[in-house]
Amino acid sequence: MKAQTKYIAIGALAVAVIFGGAYYFAAIENQSSSIGESDLATNTDSTSNATVSTISNTASASVGGSIDNQNFNLAMSDARKAFALKDYAGAIKNYTSALRYKNADTAHVGLYTVYTAQSKWREALTELNKAIDISPDNTDYWKWKISLLDETTDTGYGSLKDTYTAGLKVVNSKTKINLVTYFAGVAERNNQKEDAIVAWQDAIALYPQSTAIYQAEIVRLQSN
Repeated sequence: MKAQTKYIAIGALAVAVIFGGAYYFAAIENQSSSIGESDLATNTDSTSNATVSTISNTASASVGGSIDNQNFNLAMSDARKAFALKDYAGAIKNYTSALRYKNADTAHVGLYTVYTAQSKWREALTELNKAIDISPDNTDYWKWKISLLDETTDTGYGSLKDTYTAGLKVVNSKTKINLVTYFAGVAERNNQKEDAIVAWQDAIALYPQSTAIYQAEIVRLQSN
């Protein structure tokens, strides 16, 4: 990507992250345990004691999990508030705190957002990769990774294409079209017209309802 175009894109990336980030929380999981039957005729006392112990342990685990979820949600909320105030140090502190309670992709994405706002691209990429490791089917994460590599690093087009190919294999089938159409633009910006055309053709196969739109892009590329 040309230097001038890259600087414009970097600015757009930071703005998009600051104003377009979305976070979600996992529902609190309730743990349950079933108690097996024993030979009550011969082992009534020991079975009763085991039952009491099982119920106690299950309740403790459930309470502990609930507390962890509450602390996680609180830390995430505090992190978002700090980020909104551009208190990046506070946001990082709270996102990191949240991760002590739950290794969630949303917390890593939160850190990615903060580091992107600070133009700390290496740290941002590290956190985004961690989010992908946890939720590899998230199409947005792969788009953000390709964008980050393309617009803020010297990553060659071949590596960008490899990242795209890796993402295609694991993203949610319902949102795969978004990755394909996004990469068509990346390929074009990197002067890879043939790859861009192939991506638009793949888009037609994935989402024929928009064939007219995608075909128009192919015609435009072929005519240039």
